[in-house]
Amino acid sequence: MKGKINTISKKVTLLNEAILSSMVQANDKVIIKNFTETGIKILGANFGFAWWKFSDKEDYKLAYKSPSTPYNPFVPRKNGGHSAAIKTKKPFFDTNVKKKNYGLSDISPYMKSYVIIPISHSNHLYGGLTLCYKKQHHFTEEELTLAEAIGSTTAQAITIYNLLENEK
Repeated sequence: MKGKINTISKKVTLLNEAILSSMVQANDKVIIKNFTETGIKILGANFGFAWWKFSDKEDYKLAYKSPSTPYNPFVPRKNGGHSAAIKTKKPFFDTNVKKKNYGLSDISPYMKSYVIIPISHSNHLYGGLTLCYKKQHHFTEEELTLAEAIGSTTAQAITIYNLLENEK
């Protein structure tokens, strides 16, 4: 039990470090990058990327993709995992990626599992982080809780950054 607590403690410490570093970041894209990379470390993913709305008038744009991402992520589908995560404001997990589920945008050669973490604060929806696994991954309750914490703290950091920018 002690080893597991230590592991959780290290993951929470990583998340707290991302929160603290976001308070001194130069811009929102750097914050998005930091939280995506932190999410990869915390959840043990192989790579990840973030789709973002920088304003309510824009469509989602690729805000960041980790250097280890082996392909160019396609724009989220209206009825896909990103949409489900955004609607429910809960992480969306796919533990068994299959070609038939993605049609022309086949991602199965690059990953076998992924989680999409929605980033929202109050009624404002910023976007989502997608963390991907090259091998099939079965998510634990701990990972569900950590994914929710990553989403919540990312949204809070971006909200605080935006408030500070508006004050300037």
